Amino acid sequence: MSRKIINTILAVLVLQSAVCFAQAQEDEVFLSLTKRAESLKDLPTNVSIVTKEQIEQLNEYELGKILEQEAGLNPSERGTAGSSSSLMIRGSTAEQVLVLVDGIRVNDLSLGQANLASIPIDNIERIEIIRGSASAIYGASAFGGVVNIITKKAKEGMPVTNLGIYYGAFGTQQQKLDFSRKIKQTSIVLTGAKSYAEGWRENSEYEKLDIFGRLGYETRQFGIFDLSASYLDSDAGVPGSGPTLDNYDGVAEKQASTPNANQTEINKNVNLNHEYIWQDKTIKTTLYNTLNERRYTDNPSSFPSDSIYDSRIKGMELQVDVLQQLIVGAELWKEEFTSTDKLTETSIIVKSRTNSAGYIQYKYMYEKFKVIPSLRFDNNSVFGSVFAPRLSVIYKANDNIKLSVNSGKTWRAPTFNELYYNDMWNASDPKLKPEEGISSDIGIEYRQNKLKSGITLFLTESTNLISWPYDSTTMKYTAKSIGKSRQSGAEFSLKHKIISGLIHTLNYTYLWAVDTENNRVLNYRPYNTVNYTVTYMPFVTTRLNAAAKYVSQQDTWNSVTPQLPEYTVVDLSVSQKLGPSTELWVKANNVLDEKYQTRLGYPLPGVFYSFGANIRFLN
Repeated sequence: MSRKIINTILAVLVLQSAVCFAQAQEDEVFLSLTKRAESLKDLPTNVSIVTKEQIEQLNEYELGKILEQEAGLNPSERGTAGSSSSLMIRGSTAEQVLVLVDGIRVNDLSLGQANLASIPIDNIERIEIIRGSASAIYGASAFGGVVNIITKKAKEGMPVTNLGIYYGAFGTQQQKLDFSRKIKQTSIVLTGAKSYAEGWRENSEYEKLDIFGRLGYETRQFGIFDLSASYLDSDAGVPGSGPTLDNYDGVAEKQASTPNANQTEINKNVNLNHEYIWQDKTIKTTLYNTLNERRYTDNPSSFPSDSIYDSRIKGMELQVDVLQQLIVGAELWKEEFTSTDKLTETSIIVKSRTNSAGYIQYKYMYEKFKVIPSLRFDNNSVFGSVFAPRLSVIYKANDNIKLSVNSGKTWRAPTFNELYYNDMWNASDPKLKPEEGISSDIGIEYRQNKLKSGITLFLTESTNLISWPYDSTTMKYTAKSIGKSRQSGAEFSLKHKIISGLIHTLNYTYLWAVDTENNRVLNYRPYNTVNYTVTYMPFVTTRLNAAAKYVSQQDTWNSVTPQLPEYTVVDLSVSQKLGPSTELWVKANNVLDEKYQTRLGYPLPGVFYSFGANIRFLN
């Protein structure tokens, strides 16, 4: 798609948003930006919500497929179900995106990324997205943005049991069940899912079990208690890299370069939350413990491997809200990480570190202005202290037009791999610093009855970016704080209810991301990304949905294949309700059978068919 075509599309859409005064938008509540409930229409243009209804309508298998339709978000795919998948926001790295589940960080301690394939979607109530810096509230890794996954809570009324069945190509299947009930002060939620896939490529089998439970209890005297726990057990083949697109022959792209590699993973998480109202203050306390056990094996192989990665995070957070204007909070957590090579009986990394932090945020209202200054201080036992301020200003010209400006310091802590991986060769860098930058954006939004439209311009300039250059002295790749970058661009979004039962949405992201240290475009940052969806309900019980995604060419930094070509993927789905409690659906992903890759050397399948049923029982 040429730049001229894209400019023409944008011109038409901007004109349409100026003259079409409409988009139905209920008053959605957003928690993540200020760590308390706020109306979405009163917050900056850099935040958005993926609702429960959207998640249910997509009928997708994994989290990455749900997020890829959102403006400014660029998930990577390395294969079919169970393959590693990560997320970039506004040209950040995947390590610079903080992923939370109910406010608890789930980024991997060794690599710094959050693997979206290992996050269950059957217990998600909604997903809140912050684009740009959120370090003033969340600290490390909230560099390019934050994705906060809010899990389900029981509601008043009759007990509800939901059954979901999913079957797809390549032997993909999933069965999920959830139950929720609230009786007076007590509430309970239980969800579970069993997933299996044979995979499209050789050695890409996948099996996963995930279980989630929540128990809540409300008291007048002692406040609200909320205990949640989750367990995930996955087993996946790791086929490794494959051929580039120009070497596809119908067979080569399905072959594995590591036919014996396998990765198993066990995640265990327990969170205890307490909320207590005292006079004009709301006191919130959180205790959490997360454990991840991951084992990678590739044996027999020309380079046999049997590695174990164990990580644990134990922490607590205390936050006090005063009169819906001021919040003051403190956090303390400890990270422990162990990496062991079982074949050589060598402990590669056995390290821990402690982080303490305090933050403060104030909301000042003056006529049509809302000003939100925030400040956070982190002190880490390994890399020292970081101050992170941020300022958000929202101006509501009237009920339909909103303008906002955000600017703040953003940073990312070095991972355990970056700090210690080369210790066995005495080649680690003791002066490795956190990545730092300034992230800013300015946006305008228009909403009325049937339309919501907005455009946001953004800029992030970063220093101390961590890279792995070759060290001729040690003859190893060593993590160094040497990089600088600039990411700038624009996000445009439109959601319009054309007529009753017919809604379309569009978002477009223009990105210019440059490695200013070496004067080159950053890899895997497409200049243009367009998402377009149409939903049509000819009858109350029938829903038709079409979604198209266009991604322009991307640089790879590979001398043989310097660029990935542009691609367009189209998905179609149909769902039909059979009475008030049963829904059947059929879906075809990539109906154009596009041959494409989002990461060089990681083949993706062509057309993918799936079908299933969702059944609700009201007892």
